[in-house]
Amino acid sequence: MKKTIRSLTFILIFAFTVFAGVKTVNAQTQYEVDGWRKTVTFDTEDDTNQFALFTEFDKSPFYMDGRLYFWTLAEQKAIFTQRKYNDLDVSADFGTINDHGKFDVGFYVHANKIGSAMDNIDAWNVNLERGADDKTYNLRLHRFYNKSWVGYVTEAAGIKLPMNEVHLRVVVKSGTLYAFVNYESRPRLTYYIGESEGYVGFRCFYSPNWVDNFSIVGEGNAMSEELYATVNELKDFDTAGLTAKSAEAIEAAKEALNDAEGQYRTEEAVAAAEKAINKAVIKRTADELGALIQTAESTVNVGYTVNSWNSLQAVLSISKTVDTSDEEAVSYWANRLERKLALLVRYKKEV
Repeated sequence: MKKTIRSLTFILIFAFTVFAGVKTVNAQTQYEVDGWRKTVTFDTEDDTNQFALFTEFDKSPFYMDGRLYFWTLAEQKAIFTQRKYNDLDVSADFGTINDHGKFDVGFYVHANKIGSAMDNIDAWNVNLERGADDKTYNLRLHRFYNKSWVGYVTEAAGIKLPMNEVHLRVVVKSGTLYAFVNYESRPRLTYYIGESEGYVGFRCFYSPNWVDNFSIVGEGNAMSEELYATVNELKDFDTAGLTAKSAEAIEAAKEALNDAEGQYRTEEAVAAAEKAINKAVIKRTADELGALIQTAESTVNVGYTVNSWNSLQAVLSISKTVDTSDEEAVSYWANRLERKLALLVRYKKEV
């Protein structure tokens, strides 16, 4: 089964005032953005083709071993051009392999006027910066407007993080920007940037830097192909041949999938359906269990490993006590006993 996209939902139990003039709100609600997620892992050239890649000097960005590399002495950027966003939740892993100690990467959010030169982009930029021989980072929100940097409007300074690899997440909801680092639940930056729309992208400096696991949820996005395929696969799962209890649990999970709305609710329903399927028990009869018990009892220990033999004996012992009128118990222990028989391992003699 195709691995589903890991949810970005943060389960938070605290509430706090996000900025002056805004009332205290529940954190989970505040940082949750409706829409469908798009993920890019840079496995193929098709992944990089989803971005407009720009460079000020030297080489263009390229992908290698599942990461997008920026390799230049000046600024580079990659703009995700599929659509503009108002509300968004974007994240990625950033890293560097440079030898001069500097670190300078981040996201453009609400970037407009995309062109081949940096001067053609008006944008907000959340940047994580570290100087040479500096053990702390500054997280800054910059404004680039009318062909010039306005400078940073707010920052969180002196952040201690691992030296060369970080996770950055930015949420923009109802005009307010929140920036998180390394999966923290409380935002490092909170700032009202207004309810304008724009594109999303990366900014990298002091390369060689790399980007991996780019993920974005945006208002009005279409469902990602990966999640769409997973949902359909789960809905088509055949419960024939399973115990009544297992089939009932899976059918309930399918119904929840049909009722789920939005990225987060759908991912929660997917996780519940996969859990029900993974726990499902193939229906077996008392006669089948009896036959397996007879096979296990007649098996002779001729050089099997201690662990595999003892494991079989433990399951055999319990299987012989099962109530044969209990379909769930009969099916569960018959399947386990069959599995243990298949997993018997003989010692290997050295030649």
